[in-house]
Amino acid sequence: MEVNFKKIPIADSLELVDKGITLIDANTVLDPLQVKYAIEHAKRAFEEERNISRSLSLEILIRFSGTRQIEKAIETFGVRDEEVCLVTDKKELIEKYPDFDLEINEEKLFRILKLYEIPEEEVFMLGKDFESRKKIALKLILEKISFLTFE
Repeated sequence: MEVNFKKIPIADSLELVDKGITLIDANTVLDPLQVKYAIEHAKRAFEEERNISRSLSLEILIRFSGTRQIEKAIETFGVRDEEVCLVTDKKELIEKYPDFDLEINEEKLFRILKLYEIPEEEVFMLGKDFESRKKIALKLILEKISFLTFE
């Protein structure tokens, strides 16, 4: 499955979600690796029959969210505007919508930490500059995704 950052009209997004396509609010993505990690954990959950949802697309969102609560995952990390992370292998969908560059700044970093309930202090104590704080935050988020496997 490919991870793409696209501008998709809300009406189209709702239709795609209904068809089983995974869409994640791009404002909740710190790094594409975070999405790829969630995809791998979701696939493994299905292979090992430890999945939380009945569909792979929703399982990816749940794993991405780091919570077993489906409603919370959808409300917090689901589509809110037209900038989304599209997870699919369907080339026609990838080519249909325009790309945009995922931009991360300090403000977005701390907003994402809050979504994952990771204390800012934890990242600030260990990271001296923005890039190091971003790397630390990503590791903590990936750890949170991994913990779903053991809950």
